[in-house]
Amino acid sequence: MLYIPLEGHESLWDDDYQWDPRGFWGYRHLLEHSFSRSPGFDSRITLPGSGLAVSMNVDERVDVGYPPTPYVSPLIDFFTARAATTVRTRKAELAVAFQSPDFADHVVYFGCHGEAGTKDQRAYLVLGDGEKIYSTEVMAWLSKGLSTRPVVFVGACQGGQLASMFYPAFGYHMLHRGARCLIGPQIDLPRAFAREYATGLFDAFLTPNTRLGDIVRQLAREFLDKHHNPLGLIFSLHRGIDVHLAVR
Repeated sequence: MLYIPLEGHESLWDDDYQWDPRGFWGYRHLLEHSFSRSPGFDSRITLPGSGLAVSMNVDERVDVGYPPTPYVSPLIDFFTARAATTVRTRKAELAVAFQSPDFADHVVYFGCHGEAGTKDQRAYLVLGDGEKIYSTEVMAWLSKGLSTRPVVFVGACQGGQLASMFYPAFGYHMLHRGARCLIGPQIDLPRAFAREYATGLFDAFLTPNTRLGDIVRQLAREFLDKHHNPLGLIFSLHRGIDVHLAVR
């Protein structure tokens, strides 16, 4: 979340400084963390006749954590009404899917718990079965790559640190093994906001030819302008600013 004073405005350090939303880079510009393109990179997701395939890789217990807040369940309903949706709640299911030659996901959504690595402990994810998933395991599962080049979205992590550790521990490997792009927050989010953001983002993205970069900026503006909520600014787009659904 970068901010610089607008030209002609007083110093940011003045006691009476009045911030302006246009000073946030994510409000004014299309931003992405850019990397060298993987071989065969294409910003277009051209869908087969069967349509969009989405996987929800989740821990449904997130919804009942204090205070109970519907998050995972409403998003499952949202995607099920719009796409061929697979729900995975066990480590073994994710392992089989990532290694399958028939992997079909165009969107891979993570809504689960996670813990950041410490000096004595590696970072890990946890789905509904409680089994720890380490980045080294994900690397092994993805040895042959993600053939569909999916969009990977990282949701909220109540009580954990998934947002801060997902990219270096997991997202990096997914991007280098076929993922088209990665979207996720820089900090943990309230589940209610995470639900609204994800719903808004994918509702727009499912309209063909709508670019992810445009959607991310528009949501940041909308939440700030209409609801005085700056949390839309803390989502990062790792590659994929031009990614969109294409019609054959």
